[in-house]
Amino acid sequence: MKHVPSARGARSGNILDIAGTHAIACVHFGIPQGIKGVIDSLGGTNTRVYAGHRLGYEYVIVSQATQPVHVRHVAIGVARYAKDIYSNVAADIEPRSEWCTIACPGAIICIMTPDLRLRYAIDALHGRPV
Repeated sequence: MKHVPSARGARSGNILDIAGTHAIACVHFGIPQGIKGVIDSLGGTNTRVYAGHRLGYEYVIVSQATQPVHVRHVAIGVARYAKDIYSNVAADIEPRSEWCTIACPGAIICIMTPDLRLRYAIDALHGRPV
């Protein structure tokens, strides 16, 4: 059965605008309201990953990345997008793809899931995947 949140309109802001607000808050004002907490640290000391949900959307915020970060996403039945803190689409993550390179000062990975449970694991590598 198809999950209720739809990927239609993602380009026009249905998903990205919701997340973008949090991404900007994260970069400029610290951890935004509603964020569950720090999941992991990606390589550098200035890079943090946060996760939370709002309006049924699961998302991960990657903030203050000082260099390109190779991020692995493992999720079940999702549509994924990446955008920078200025609401520009930084990368499209193809369905069933596990890897995306984030190369902007602040980025957000939007993950739509069939329910509100986090169904992903995140890891980052500098260099080629193992």
